[in-house]
Amino acid sequence: MTFLSFAFSSIYLILVWKFSSKEKLSFYKFIAHFFAVIIATPALWQAILNGYSQDSFFTLNLFGNAGIIIISTVLISLFYKILFIKSQYLSRKTMLRADLLILTSLIDCILSLMLFVFLHSLSSQIYYGFYQMLIPDLPNQLVIKSILSFERIQSLMIISQDGSLSNHLSSLCLLAISPFTFWVYYSSKPNLIIYFLTLALLSINLPLILS
Repeated sequence: MTFLSFAFSSIYLILVWKFSSKEKLSFYKFIAHFFAVIIATPALWQAILNGYSQDSFFTLNLFGNAGIIIISTVLISLFYKILFIKSQYLSRKTMLRADLLILTSLIDCILSLMLFVFLHSLSSQIYYGFYQMLIPDLPNQLVIKSILSFERIQSLMIISQDGSLSNHLSSLCLLAISPFTFWVYYSSKPNLIIYFLTLALLSINLPLILS
């Protein structure tokens, strides 16, 4: 299963990059990199097949489900839009130097991770505010306890099939950062595809490497 997931995800990512090389650069390409992470992670296959039947998401009514989906879609799209603008700007500033471009892409991934940590912590308050609309008895309180710890980030990188829907969505959002970033840099310097594609393949298979 590990070999198959690595092979399928590698083939899929190569095809995505090959057929998108002449497309207009778009932040919506993050969706394709989400699928790359899913293909590379057998635990997610099993979780999706199981249907998350015991997840708290399915205890909500139709309005609650729709609200969570809309909020999640808006937050993730906004986050990747910010990443796209940032990476596109940095890649254009350094595109004349190949060695500098590769180094910048790695630093950019670290900056994106820091942004993810901040926004992920902030999002808990946004979701709580929506739950207050669904359950008026919930008290007004600050649910942001602290910024994500290193242990929590590491747990999001190692996906288990019995994880919750929210945890898996957070993991997807986190693990797609690096391959998406490398794709933006590759788009600005296509002749460096070997370097950026290798980095992207390693990053989407990070759960397998860490487990």
